[in-house]
Amino acid sequence: MSTPSLPQRLKERKLVQWALAYLAGAWALVECVGFLGEQFDWPGMVAQVVSILAAFGFFVALVMAWYHGEKGQQRVSGAELLMIAALLGIAAGVLGIWSRGAAPPPVPQPEPYTPGAVGDLGLPSIAVLPFADRSPEGDQEFFADGIAEEILNALTKVSGLKVAARTSAFAFKGTDTDIRTVGERLGVSSVLDGMVRREGNRVRITAQLINVDDGFHVWSDEYDREVESVIDIQDEIAREVVSALEVQLMGGPPGGIAPATQTSPEAYQAYLRGRHAFNQWPSEGYRDALEHLGRAIELDPSFGPAYSSLALAQFMGGFFGLTPFQEGVAAARESAFRALELDPTLSEAHAVLGLCALYYDWDWGSAERELERALELNPGDAQARHGMADLLTVLGDVEGGVRQVELGRQADPLSLFANLVVAGHLLFAHRYEDVIAQVGYLRELYPNMPNIGADFISSAFWELGRLEESLEEYVKVRSGDPGIALAIEEGLGAGGPRGAMRAVAEHLSHQYVEGGGPSLAFEIARCFARGGENQEALDWLERGYEDRIPESLHVVFYPDFAALSSEPRFQALLRNLNIPVD
Repeated sequence: MSTPSLPQRLKERKLVQWALAYLAGAWALVECVGFLGEQFDWPGMVAQVVSILAAFGFFVALVMAWYHGEKGQQRVSGAELLMIAALLGIAAGVLGIWSRGAAPPPVPQPEPYTPGAVGDLGLPSIAVLPFADRSPEGDQEFFADGIAEEILNALTKVSGLKVAARTSAFAFKGTDTDIRTVGERLGVSSVLDGMVRREGNRVRITAQLINVDDGFHVWSDEYDREVESVIDIQDEIAREVVSALEVQLMGGPPGGIAPATQTSPEAYQAYLRGRHAFNQWPSEGYRDALEHLGRAIELDPSFGPAYSSLALAQFMGGFFGLTPFQEGVAAARESAFRALELDPTLSEAHAVLGLCALYYDWDWGSAERELERALELNPGDAQARHGMADLLTVLGDVEGGVRQVELGRQADPLSLFANLVVAGHLLFAHRYEDVIAQVGYLRELYPNMPNIGADFISSAFWELGRLEESLEEYVKVRSGDPGIALAIEEGLGAGGPRGAMRAVAEHLSHQYVEGGGPSLAFEIARCFARGGENQEALDWLERGYEDRIPESLHVVFYPDFAALSSEPRFQALLRNLNIPVD
């Protein structure tokens, strides 16, 4: 029997038909991938990889056709496997070489997180230190502080000028810290300080502007006037500082400071006392702030800044449970609206309205408009910056929230509040190691507050699986409650770390019933969620929603509630809160 010729063998195994069929199928595949890539914006590399694999697949198809044609063998031979393996190896090698050559440049990685880094915004910058009280009786501290704060507030309205926030600048009060150290810690290039001497109805104010780098005086002056003209003195000092800093290089003309709102000396003194009391927060100063600011309004019902400061104090009292939240919001809104009727440029009043819309109404559009306006008027407004961070986070832009609180911290680098909210938003972004670093920095910054940030670092440890450390930190969250440590100890014995959190939740539940405050519901929900009791956690979240507590929108912030995301009750809660549901 004669051996079949090559054309006969090709015909028997249908090699030509296999080749044509494969080419048609490969062409259809490449076209389909190209179309889908355009529709869904796939990287161009996807189509290129498919084309290369299809080309090498053609040779694999020929091998398969030769051995498995119409009358070929139906079992795969060793020779066939070697040939296919060799072809696939060659394809892999070619693809590897091509991918290295065609790879896009590496994506720049963010710089390692550095707690406490002030950053350089590239702007002329200044810190207004608290003025010293040199009055004979030494009883005008509130007056000296108020004058420095009002000058600071005037400077914040100058475009292109970075002004260190009051909290950080006043952190150096009563210290002998040298100017260079002040500049380094606040990230500013110049410092304004001064002194106030008040005797009867006369006041003498001395102010000096100092360059941080060399310690030289850029400008200084002394003002000896009647108390009635103190507001004009503040304006005059601010204008001369602006002129000395050559504001024309910052994008605004010299003297571009709006005149301060005028009022009577008595009303202004009551206003300064109220601001001074509020800045002692959260001590008993809250009640004093309401009293003095109310007195300022009685003396001058047309003094807008007094209404604005009163609005912030009323909102904060409700937010932190010193008064019922609903009452605090209602009072704050009334005061803020009145302030803006008198002066639409009061950033503090806009911020209060934004915070009310955010935490009470869950009206994201109104919150955004008011908070943006507040930050336009005063980029260093810590409350507005924090509100904007929470707004972005609740709408799903978690890293945008981190950027906002970082900007707030740059403006107020030594502020406990500004640094603490950075730790919180790092937690919300699931950057747990950074949370640990930030809380460590906070405890170095405030060595007399060893429990600061315990809630955030406890959550970070829990998410990292460092459960013992998490429980140790949680004891610090409620350091004044000896029952917490006992509940954890008993819960650990009965059910491990999760059992400990369930025991804590039960302990806190009793406090809630005994009048522990509506906001406690949110913490109880978090503890039940960590303990794996999802339905109980949902019960308490719904209770907090019914009480309209300000923490309700944080339900999408904390990683504790991740396990609840697929629960229908959780989805319903998000819809009730007007939070976008994924």
